[in-house]
Amino acid sequence: MGRMYQVFEAKLPKGQTLELLPSPWLVSEENLISIPLEHWDVLREVAIRKNLVSNELWERLSTLDGERPEPIEVRMFVTGLKVLMSQLRSDMATMLMLTKDCPEPMPGSEHARMLEAVVRVFEKSGSEADSWIDS
Repeated sequence: MGRMYQVFEAKLPKGQTLELLPSPWLVSEENLISIPLEHWDVLREVAIRKNLVSNELWERLSTLDGERPEPIEVRMFVTGLKVLMSQLRSDMATMLMLTKDCPEPMPGSEHARMLEAVVRVFEKSGSEADSWIDS
């Protein structure tokens, strides 16, 4: 089995983009964000431990598979991700330690970039955003 990825898709009008700086997480021509699943799982664990996002909400918005979330769910998810993003930018060591067994350990700043991309998907698409796990 190959590597698994957490994917988010912004449903945008033709010609619009997510307006993110280039990163390994952005598939720009498709308005897709693709994050290695093992890193997404570590982010989930941290968010839940810090009570920023409930496990149920994280799972729901990570695996929409064409379903539409309620606007309040999107707002709660984005709010939690933004707080975590801010915390990770100032804490480089925690994520390096938590991802030490991943194929590529990364500092908090890179995980913050992942979250920034996901936040942008939901800010641009709202309840029209989609998400799934892919290989």
